[in-house]
Amino acid sequence: METLEEVLRKIKFTEEEIEDIKEFVENEIDIKELCAKIIYLSEMGLSSRIMRIIIEENILFLSTELKEIEAVVNYIKEKGLEEYLENLLEVNPDLISESVEKLKRNENLLKLMLPEETVKVILRDRIEILTYNTDYLSKRLAYLVENGLKEKIETIILSRIEIFDLEDDEIEFEVKELKKKYNI
Repeated sequence: METLEEVLRKIKFTEEEIEDIKEFVENEIDIKELCAKIIYLSEMGLSSRIMRIIIEENILFLSTELKEIEAVVNYIKEKGLEEYLENLLEVNPDLISESVEKLKRNENLLKLMLPEETVKVILRDRIEILTYNTDYLSKRLAYLVENGLKEKIETIILSRIEIFDLEDDEIEFEVKELKKKYNI
């Protein structure tokens, strides 16, 4: 079996990047698992740059089992978003460690409010909306609807997704501003 260093060199990691990545793994089991994940992601067409982003920015990646990673990649493929995989993971490296069940629950929540084609656009451009806690996302969407912004949810997700990260008092202010903007 190839060493971690050999696997990383094969897919064009620099020596400095290899040393940085080695700091994330402590034992042989972790190294073996990381090799398997890197080989899989490489076979899916991810560049070494994107894999480095995932390893460095996604604190759950090392503890996420390969079968869970494969399930997320398959979900993305099923949605017809395979060609966007690298971009999706660059913007949201945590996506690869989410449960498919959560992604599907949040997708279904969006489908209750938006046409399927609109949801597909949102998944392509702002798939991170699926990574929110489902109850939290549901409450935020309900709040927007209660404030007359149901017809603007697509626009809000696509252009102002940060609204979903705001605290309650901050979202009140932001919603007031949106209502003014849209004359609601």
